[in-house]
Amino acid sequence: PNRDGLKGYGGCIFCSASGSGDYAGDVNDSLKKQFEKISAMMQAKWPNCGYIAYFQANTNTYGPLEKIKKMIDPFLIVFITLFTIKCGGYGGTLTPSIAAGAVIGVFLGIPYMHFFPVVTLTQCAVIGASLFLAASQQAPLMALFMLFEVCHLNFTAFLPLGIGVAISIGVSKWLQEAKASTK
Repeated sequence: PNRDGLKGYGGCIFCSASGSGDYAGDVNDSLKKQFEKISAMMQAKWPNCGYIAYFQANTNTYGPLEKIKKMIDPFLIVFITLFTIKCGGYGGTLTPSIAAGAVIGVFLGIPYMHFFPVVTLTQCAVIGASLFLAASQQAPLMALFMLFEVCHLNFTAFLPLGIGVAISIGVSKWLQEAKASTK
C-alpha cells in the first residue's frame, strides 16, 4: 500500500498502522539485511525450513524505477538461479546461460508473436539462448554452432542467429566499455 500520501492514504485495510509486518525486519535495514536476519531466525527455529523473499510492509513498488531495481535486484538473482535449477540447469555458467537466455527469449517472444505470428516460441527460445550465451561467454562462434548442434537446426537459421549473435556481442562489448569508462 501507498503510505506517503501521493497515490492514496492509510495503507492496507488488513494491516495495523505500522503495516502488515509487525513481526518483520527492521525497516531501517536494507531488504537484503532484513532477509538475512529473518532467514537466520527461521533457520534457528526450523532447521530444515525454506523461505522466500516477500515484499510486505512499507515496500510499495510505485516509485522510481531505480528505487524498485535496488529493492528487487538481490532477490531477482536468487529467483533466476532457482528457476534455472528447477528447469534442469546446473553446473558452471554455460547451462544457466542457455536456460536463462531461452526464458528471456520466450518472454520477449510472446509480444513479438502478436506482430509476427509465423514466429514460434521455440524459435524465440533458441534465439534468446544463443544471444545470451554468446554475450555471457564472450564466444559468439561457440554459441552459434553449439545451439545449431544441440537444436539440430538447418542452414535457414544461420543468418538470423548470426545477425543476432553479432548484435548481442556488439551490445555486450559496448556495455562493458561504458561500465569501464564510468569507473
